[in-house]
Amino acid sequence: MKKDKCLPRPFGGFFIGTPPLKGTIMKRTSTTTERTKKLAAVAMLCALAYIVSFCFPIKVQFLTFDAKDAVIAIGGMLFGPLAAIVMSIIVPFMEFLTLSDTGIYGLIMNFLSSAAFSVTASL
Repeated sequence: MKKDKCLPRPFGGFFIGTPPLKGTIMKRTSTTTERTKKLAAVAMLCALAYIVSFCFPIKVQFLTFDAKDAVIAIGGMLFGPLAAIVMSIIVPFMEFLTLSDTGIYGLIMNFLSSAAFSVTASL
């Protein structure tokens, strides 16, 4: 049998699970599938944070506890500070369009408080 000659791959051998070649740079690039999975997971966490803020409002006189910040912080811990910032933008914007009665100032303050909490927790 004649073996086909293939060029060696720097991230592994010819089959999945084989060790990389010696002297190659181990740079890992994310594939389209990984990026799609991350995008879908961040989108689901955004939806979950919105549902939590809609279903479990805890208000005491002038103070409102947002349980959505915990969901955003978990997403930040899983996917990093950039994902936490993106989630902190998307969820308050959805609340601004549907639930909020505080207007643009409420949107800005909600974003700042969510981003400050979740990005700090994700670092």
